[in-house]
Amino acid sequence: SFRFASLAPGEYYVAAWDAVQAGLLQNAAFLAQFTREATALTLQEGSNASANLDLIPQAQVAAAMATLP
Repeated sequence: SFRFASLAPGEYYVAAWDAVQAGLLQNAAFLAQFTREATALTLQEGSNASANLDLIPQAQVAAAMATLP
């Protein structure tokens, strides 16, 4: 469970990985491979949102890493 406070209004994607190297979360090519698994959230000023996420398995993370240059 995670809670974020004071996020700016806007569109966000949230996802949960079973295990992932921290540096990969800054890699746009890596993240783009998980668009289908991510949940889109739109936040308005003063709104709240929640999402139930399925973990993206380590095998899928490894496969995505193998495609990176």
